Amino acid sequence: MKKMLFFVLVFAICLSLCACGKSEEVKAVEEKIASIGEVTIEKADTIQEANRAYDALNDKDKEKVENLDILQQSIESLHTETFISLTERCTEMNVASSILADGVIIVWENVGGSRFWNYFDDVLRFTDLSTIDSLKLQNELSAVQMLMWNTGYAMEKESFEIGKDKDGYHWDLTDDDFVYIANLCMPYAKAYDALSKTEPSLNSDVTQFVKDNKDTYPEEANLLREWMLESSMFAEFAMEPAGKLDDYKTKLGDYETMMSRFQKEAEMLK
Repeated sequence: MKKMLFFVLVFAICLSLCACGKSEEVKAVEEKIASIGEVTIEKADTIQEANRAYDALNDKDKEKVENLDILQQSIESLHTETFISLTERCTEMNVASSILADGVIIVWENVGGSRFWNYFDDVLRFTDLSTIDSLKLQNELSAVQMLMWNTGYAMEKESFEIGKDKDGYHWDLTDDDFVYIANLCMPYAKAYDALSKTEPSLNSDVTQFVKDNKDTYPEEANLLREWMLESSMFAEFAMEPAGKLDDYKTKLGDYETMMSRFQKEAEMLK
C-alpha cells in the first residue's frame, strides 16, 4: 500500500513538473504566435518577430512550443501574399508605362518628338487635379493653349476655334473645352507621376523579397528579379522617349509582350 502511495505521489509530481515545464521564453513565443491572427501583408512584422523569437529558443524549448504549426503556416501564407502583392504592383507599373508611352506616340505623331517635353511640362501641371476646376485652368491659360494644340488638335476635336487679335493667335475655349483637355492630359500626367513615385519603392521591396527567398523559393525570386529589371527599363523607356518613332512603337510592342509573359508565369507560380 505504501509503495502504491509512493508511485502515485511520484506520478503526481511528474505531472506537476510537466505542467510547469514551459519557460517564460516559450510562453512568450506562444503568445506572439497567437497574436498573429489572419495573415495579411500588414502582419509581416508580427510574423517575423514571432519567428525570430522562436529561432532564439534553445532546442528543448523549441519542442515545447505547442502552436508552432500556426507559425509555420503563417510564414508560408505571408510568402504567398507578398509574392502576389509584388506581382500586382509590377503589373500596375507596367500599365502606367503603357499609358504614358501611348501618350508619347500621340504627341510624337502629331507635333514631333523634339517637342514632347515642352508638351509634357504643361501636362504635369494637371497631375494633382482631383476634379476639373475650370477656374484653375483659366489661370493656366498658356498651358491649356499648348495642351489644346498638342492633344486636343491632335485628337481631331474640331470644336476648338483659333482666333487672332493684336496679341497674336488665341483659342476661344469653353468650360467644356477645358474639361475635355484636362481629361485628355490627366491619364498621362498621372502615369508619369505614378512611375516616378512607385518604381524606387517597388524596386526596393522586390530586392528584399529576392534576398529573403532566393534559397527557399528560387523560382519566385528569379521571376520577380527579372520582371523588376525589365519593368524599370520599360518605365525609363516611357519616361524618356528617344530614337525614331517607328522604333519606339516597335519597342513598346516588345515590352508589352514581355510584361504579359511575366504575368502569365507569375499566375502559374501562385
